[in-house]
Amino acid sequence: MLVGLFERYRLHAREARFVRVALLLSLGLNLLAWALALWFVVPRLATSPFFALHYTVYFGVDRIGPPWGLLRTPLLGLALLLVNAAITFRLYRHERLAAAFFMALTVLLETLLLVLTLLSILLNL
Repeated sequence: MLVGLFERYRLHAREARFVRVALLLSLGLNLLAWALALWFVVPRLATSPFFALHYTVYFGVDRIGPPWGLLRTPLLGLALLLVNAAITFRLYRHERLAAAFFMALTVLLETLLLVLTLLSILLNL
């Protein structure tokens, strides 16, 4: 199924240099978020059964959860990347500007999710 999807849109992806670069940049940012989260969580699994997942200025740490809770942010980024890439490749045939906008938005959102992952890790140090 995925092979047919990639074969069908291969020519469009090859023509769209900006869309391709933005897709690779988004994928790189998501992989970096996964690497940071796993680098922090895996060594601390045996020693820390709970991690701080959310912090507010007024109340301090207000959400504590299991270690896989820190992996939720990169997972959200991966889902966002897959959905936006599918929408971009569907739009590219008829609306190239909208496709470029979608991929630029994906890069922005992946950057924000990477920052969120980094801040969650810093909260637990």
